[in-house]
Amino acid sequence: GAFVASDEGVSLQNDEWPVDAAIPTEMRDVLAEQLRNHPQYRTLIQCAVCASQGREFPVSLVAQALGKPTRDLLVDLDRLDRETSILYDVRQRDDIFAFQSSFMLDVVRQELQIDRITGADDAPQIIREHHARLGLILEREANASPQHLYQMASHFYAAGPRHAERGLRYSLESVKAACAMLDFATAEHYLMIGEVCGKATGITDVVEAERLYVKCLKAHVTGQFEDH
Repeated sequence: GAFVASDEGVSLQNDEWPVDAAIPTEMRDVLAEQLRNHPQYRTLIQCAVCASQGREFPVSLVAQALGKPTRDLLVDLDRLDRETSILYDVRQRDDIFAFQSSFMLDVVRQELQIDRITGADDAPQIIREHHARLGLILEREANASPQHLYQMASHFYAAGPRHAERGLRYSLESVKAACAMLDFATAEHYLMIGEVCGKATGITDVVEAERLYVKCLKAHVTGQFEDH
């Protein structure tokens, strides 16, 4: 089941709602009503979901993507914190708000049509635009950390074909960063993103070359060679 018994009562396993499990109608309706009661914050919440890493999102990043002063956004977030159970202020950390739980975040994604798997072909244009703006902001603030590369690759991938060239570039850089840490699962993930972006741009040979490199490196490190 989705829930497990704990000392505090009943909670979600790993604080995550199962991908294939339907969210109970009663719970979804409660949140949907909260969202309907605050329609002026729909775009804000959409952008916050797009910017989130796990349940958390940086306020300053969302403010830049929405073209709002950070203080004005904090006023809106403070009101949402006080009047709803959607998100809250992470007071122990600077510049961070978070959704109340992964379950809550999944309900928000369903209600606002934000697919958990970014890059969905039927993503609304507003969601693609949020990801494009977030990616461009991160690109201006680019640093060499793998996490920064991963975020840029994911945002430009989710931004759709118009930004596929950037998605391809940063996905390949993400593959290299992951391989440097021998994190082959992450490398495979960004190879998949690179493949989609490569097809959108008509550039696929570089992805195949990188895939061969990852395969050879993984075989060398693990000693597991594929039979042909």
